[in-house]
Amino acid sequence: MSRRVIALVLAGFAVTAIVVSTLSIDRVVAHSIERYGSEVLGTEVSVGAVTIDLAEGRGRIAGLRVAQPEGFGPGDVLSFGEIVLDVDVASLATGAPYVLELVRVADPVVAYVLDEDGESNLDVLERNLERAEDGGSQRSSDDDGAGGDEGEEVRLRVDRLEVEGGRIHADMNAARLGEREAELPAIRLDRIGGEGGLPPDELAAHIGQRFVSSSLAAVTAAGIGDLVKRGGRELRGLFDRILP
Repeated sequence: MSRRVIALVLAGFAVTAIVVSTLSIDRVVAHSIERYGSEVLGTEVSVGAVTIDLAEGRGRIAGLRVAQPEGFGPGDVLSFGEIVLDVDVASLATGAPYVLELVRVADPVVAYVLDEDGESNLDVLERNLERAEDGGSQRSSDDDGAGGDEGEEVRLRVDRLEVEGGRIHADMNAARLGEREAELPAIRLDRIGGEGGLPPDELAAHIGQRFVSSSLAAVTAAGIGDLVKRGGRELRGLFDRILP
C-alpha cells in the first residue's frame, strides 16, 4: 500500500473519529438535559436537537420542552426557542469545573394553568424544584470528605445566563377566570455554581427555580395573581352562601 493511500486512510479515520465524537457529545448533552431536567422538575423534559462544536466552543439546543405536570392537561408548561451556549474550551481539559461562559435563551413560552382548586402548574414545579435543591444540598453535605470512591463528581458552572423575549399565557378557565397574556421580563444571572461549580442536578434545580420564581413574579406583576386571589374569595363567598 502506497504512502499516499495510507495517508488518505488515516485521514478518513481521523475525520470519522471527529464526527463520531461530536455526535456522541451531542447525544450525551441531550440525554443529560432530559434526565436531570425531568428529575428536578418532576415532569418529562425533552430536547429536539443538540449541536456542539468543540473547535469553536459553541453549542445550540433546539426544541427544549417541559411537559405539563400531572393534573394540568396535555401540552407543555415551558417551551424554549433557540438556546445558544458559549463553552470555555480550556475547562474541558480539567473539568474542575466544566464552564459555560454564556447561556442565552431566546423566546421562552410559559403556559400558566390554574386548576379548579386554585393551584397552578408553576406552584407544582416550584415545590418539586425546592425538594430537588434541598436534596442536592443534603447530598453535598453527606459527601463532604467521603473519599470519592466512585471517582470525581462532574461539576458545572454557568458564568452568565440571559433569558429574553419570553411571554406567559395564563389559562384560568378551570377556575372560571378566563385567559390572560403577559410578558416575561428578561432574566440575568451571573456565576451560577460559584467558583467550584455544582453537580448537574443541583445546577438544573437552581436555574429552574429562578426561572419559575421569575415567571410567578411576572404573573403577579401582570395582575393575574390578584385576579386569582379575588376569584378565590368570590368562590369561597359563594360556597358560604349555598352550603349549610
